[in-house]
Amino acid sequence: MSETERSSGNILQFEVALGRIQAQVGGVVGASDIPTVPNRTVADRAAVPIPVGDLSDTFPVNELPPMFRDSIIELHHAIQAPVGLIGMVEVTVAAFVAQQHINVRPYDSRTGSDVVSIYSLTLGETGEGKTKAFSILTRSIKEWAGENTDQRERDQVRWTAHDAAISREISCLPLTMGSAERAEKERELRASLGLRPWLAGGDLSEASAEGMIDALRQDRPSILLINDEAAGFFGGYGMQAENRERYKSILNSLWSADGVSGRTRKHGAIKLSGARLSVMLAGQPDKVVPNLRDRGDMAHGFLARFLLANPRSMQGFREIHIERPDTPTSDVVAARLLEIYKHDPQTKPDNGFMIEPFIVEWSEAARLEAVEHRRWLEEQIKPGALLEPYKPLIARVVQIAARLAAVFSLMETGEPNRMVFQGRSEAGLPGMTCAPISVENWRAGLAVVWYSFNQWRAVLDGSVATSLTKDAAKVVNHMQVVKDRAKDQGPSQKAVAEGIFTLAAMQRAGFTKGLAGASGDGALGYLRDEVMPYLVERGQVHERTLRQKQCWVLNHE
Repeated sequence: MSETERSSGNILQFEVALGRIQAQVGGVVGASDIPTVPNRTVADRAAVPIPVGDLSDTFPVNELPPMFRDSIIELHHAIQAPVGLIGMVEVTVAAFVAQQHINVRPYDSRTGSDVVSIYSLTLGETGEGKTKAFSILTRSIKEWAGENTDQRERDQVRWTAHDAAISREISCLPLTMGSAERAEKERELRASLGLRPWLAGGDLSEASAEGMIDALRQDRPSILLINDEAAGFFGGYGMQAENRERYKSILNSLWSADGVSGRTRKHGAIKLSGARLSVMLAGQPDKVVPNLRDRGDMAHGFLARFLLANPRSMQGFREIHIERPDTPTSDVVAARLLEIYKHDPQTKPDNGFMIEPFIVEWSEAARLEAVEHRRWLEEQIKPGALLEPYKPLIARVVQIAARLAAVFSLMETGEPNRMVFQGRSEAGLPGMTCAPISVENWRAGLAVVWYSFNQWRAVLDGSVATSLTKDAAKVVNHMQVVKDRAKDQGPSQKAVAEGIFTLAAMQRAGFTKGLAGASGDGALGYLRDEVMPYLVERGQVHERTLRQKQCWVLNHE
C-alpha cells in the first residue's frame, strides 16, 4: 500500500466513523448545523452543541460575534482574499492585544486560572491578502506605538536608574536598625518607586531562540505576535539542529505556560514566566508540508498545537453568499484593538514586569456546556475510540475555545477600570474587565477550533504516515547491518546473526535513536507498536516467539 493510499484510508476510516456519530445525533450535518451529544435525552440534546461533525471547509464566520463577522466579510470583499485567511488574521490579532489582560477561570473549577497560548497557521496556495489584512487591523496600533515608544523607553531608563538608587539606599541602611523598622523603611522606599513603565511589544520576524527570548524578556509584556512565512519559520532559517530544537522547546514550554530560563548575548540571563504567544503564520503547502515531513515535526505533536488553520481547500478567492455589512466595521475593530492594546496591563510591583491578568469568569450556561463537551471529548480520545488517533491535536480543544471566547468577550464588552490591589482602593491598578463568557461566545470559539481540527487531519495523517515509512526503512536497514556484524561475534549473537531480534536486543543496538515519529521516552513503545507491525504488514519481517519473548525475524530478500 502506498503512502497516499494509507493516508487516504485513514481519512476515509475517520469519515466513516464520524458518519456514525452524525447518524446518532440526528443525521448529516451541514455547514451551519450543530450536532448534539450522544446518549442524552431528546429534551437535553438541544442544550449542548458539539460541532465535531461539520466537515465543510467553510470558515465559521456566521458563528462569530457580529463585530468579527462583519469586519471579516468586509475585508474579504475589499482584499479579495479567502474568508478563512482573513478570519485567522483577525482572530489572532485580537488574541495578541487581549491576552495580556485575561486568564480564563477553569470551566470545571471555582479556583485558579488557565494560561494557554494561541497559535494559528494559514495554509493556502498563496498568503496574498494576509499582510494587507494584518496592516489594516494593526495600522492604528503601529502608529500609536511609533509615537510613544521613545518616551516609554526614556521612562523605563529613568525607572531603572531610580530602582538602582533605591537598592543602594537600602543597602546603606544602618545595621543597628531593628528588623521591623528596616522592613518598614524598605517598603516605604519601594513604594516611592512605583510600577515599571509599560513598553508595548510589536511583531517579530526573527524566528530564532535568541529573538524569542529577547522579545519576551522581563522588561516587556509577556506577549508576542509572530507574523511570518511558515516555511522559513519551521525551517528555522538554516539554524543548526541544536538551536532549532531549543527554539521548539521554548515554544512548547510557553504553550504549556511553563517558565523558561535562558541566556542571550544582549541581555545575559533571562527568565520568562507567565508568557503567552499569539502566533500568525502563512505558508504554501508545497513548501511547508515537505519540510515538516522530512523532520517529522507533525508526528512529534509540535505542529498539532497550531489549532487554527486555513487548508488547501481554501486556496484562492471564494465568494460567500452573505450580505455585506451596511456600515464598515474594520475601522471599528482596529480602533477597539488599539483601545485594548494601549491599556497598561496589571503588574506586580515586586517582580518587575510579570503580568497578572484578571480572571475571566463563565456564565453558568456556558460553563455547563464546556463541562459536557469535555466529558464527550474524553470518551472520544480513549484507546480505540473515534478521535483517539488525533489525541495530540485535540487535547486542548476546550482550553483554546475558552480562551477564544474570552477574547471575543473582551473585544465586545471590555472597559477600562481601576482594579483594587491588596484591598486598598487608593492603590488601584489600571485593568480591563469584560462580561462573563456567554454561551454564544463559547460556541463561536468552539466552532473555530473544530473547524481547524477538521482541516488539519488530512495533513497530519499524511505526515505521520510518511514519518512512519521513513522510520520503517531505517529500522529494516539497521536490522540488516546488525545481522551482518553479528556473524563475526560468536555464539552469544547467534540469534541476531540469523536475523532474529527481540525488543531488548533492538534497544541495545540503538534502534530507538533518531526515529522521526517517536517523541521523548516513547521511542521504544513506538518501535514496538507502530514500526514493527508496519514492517510485518509489508512482509519485510515476520513475528514469532522465542523463549516466551516476542521477536521479529528479518525476511530473506
